[in-house]
Amino acid sequence: MEKYRAMEETKEILNLLMISAIVLLCFCSVATACGPACPPCYSGQDCDYWNCSSGESCCGGECYDTSIYKCCDQSTGHRCLKDEDVKCCNGATKSQSACCNTSDCKDCTYREASESWWCPECGGDPCQLCCEGEETCYDIETKDCCDDLKIYDIATEKCCNEDTGHTCPKSPVDKTCCDGACYDPETEKCCNPPGPDNGYKCPESPVDFECCHPSRDCCDPTQCEECIDGECECAVEIDNVSGAPSSLPPGCPAVFIVSTVPGGREDCVEWSGGGNPANQSGGVTFHTSWDSLGLHTVRATSKCDSSYYDEDSVMVEYRAINDQSDLDNCTNRVTDPGYGGPVPNGCSSPYGNNPTRDCPYPPTCFGTNEDCVNTSFLGPCNTHDTCYGTCNGTGGYGKYSCDVTFGADMHVVCNALTGDEYDSCYDDCDWWADTYAIAVYLVGQSAYDNGQIAACSCADCW
Repeated sequence: MEKYRAMEETKEILNLLMISAIVLLCFCSVATACGPACPPCYSGQDCDYWNCSSGESCCGGECYDTSIYKCCDQSTGHRCLKDEDVKCCNGATKSQSACCNTSDCKDCTYREASESWWCPECGGDPCQLCCEGEETCYDIETKDCCDDLKIYDIATEKCCNEDTGHTCPKSPVDKTCCDGACYDPETEKCCNPPGPDNGYKCPESPVDFECCHPSRDCCDPTQCEECIDGECECAVEIDNVSGAPSSLPPGCPAVFIVSTVPGGREDCVEWSGGGNPANQSGGVTFHTSWDSLGLHTVRATSKCDSSYYDEDSVMVEYRAINDQSDLDNCTNRVTDPGYGGPVPNGCSSPYGNNPTRDCPYPPTCFGTNEDCVNTSFLGPCNTHDTCYGTCNGTGGYGKYSCDVTFGADMHVVCNALTGDEYDSCYDDCDWWADTYAIAVYLVGQSAYDNGQIAACSCADCW
């Protein structure tokens, strides 16, 4: 009796447990397309207890054959073939291809789960991989992904591997990475100031520029720039320009001298204001000359800052000839620009302009010969005065030329006589022409020198 009672109690307990299980399962279930769905808490188990057939289960409200498929996502109902070469691609729907074969697909799960995507994997055609930063696929035969951030062409680019996705071209010019910059090692250099992703480049050829931190600037040494307190600044000032004479004749060289602060940086000087040449780049001295008269000013300016300059002036003029000594010591005489020209005064001889008429029968001078009307030497004398008063150069030909011309001109007067006047006056005219010519030759030097002192300046360089 006791044994029977125990069996009955055990049966009642089993019935209560079964009823409780049924109630619990029904409590977990929700209404779906396949009837009472496989409850979420029993996801992946067969649902044939309710509406699915034997060997089926429920995925997202639809029954499926568990021997063929597997449920990838209860929320979307996505399922794939139940095969070792097939895997789920999270979030993909059946309309998007449903399943990916693992031999030629790669699951890319970098987006939201509902938007996940995949790429053909190595073994497929073409072979592709995922690039997280661009959220797309690339063909590994021609592309690569730099730092998982950027897809680049491996034929023309290279990855800098700076965890930034930065790339540099390698064709047609192979450039080198420089902390976020690219530079040509043939002509440029990398500047690496402290701090991440802070590189920049500066020219290195044909001129080696100076990297200037932290302004990230490049200082040009050809313009005399230097990096001062992190900025490219002019490093040279003009101190003084000197050395030129106070005056010099045209065409004569003038030499100017410059000093700089700091010293020895004359390469940073620009010369200007000259004549020939007008300008010069660099140099402690500047040689130039002018053909034009007047005041000329030469300036030396710092290449990198025009506010740094100094200048000196020179008067281009002819040296005055004030006395016989100046005249004798000048080898290059030129007409004085301020000279007003000679003032002829006829024949200054005691016998006047027409000695043939006023002193016939020389040298006794018996009265006058009124027949000698056309024997005046006024024209030849004025020409001779003009010749003496014109700057005629040196070499001994100036005065000689004047005197020879004077004698010839007077004989022209005599030879022009005709008729009775020729018969009455020619011999006296010829004698006086020779006498006047000999006189200036013998005693005319001082008159010639005075004329040259008045008319000439000296163009000798000094």
